Amino acid sequence: MIAALKPAMESADCNVKEATANRIECKRPRNTIGENGYGGESVTAELKAQATKTRVRITTGKGFYGRLGKGNWSIPIYEQMIKNLKQPEH
Repeated sequence: MIAALKPAMESADCNVKEATANRIECKRPRNTIGENGYGGESVTAELKAQATKTRVRITTGKGFYGRLGKGNWSIPIYEQMIKNLKQPEH
């Protein structure tokens, strides 16, 4: 699962900062060009085993600075992770 999450995060311009077997965290770069700076979100994915399945919880931390201009990256990263899991291994 982590193997599919890391490239999914990177596809959203999110640089992986920390990864363990149960948790992966990345940070998007801050853009300060223009009136409203944006970016700087941190995205955390936590994996938890539940019987024969794995539960994945992806959250986007927006912090305080520039909060209104920041986006929620949880869904795009989740959707890309699913695409990565469906691709055949080489």
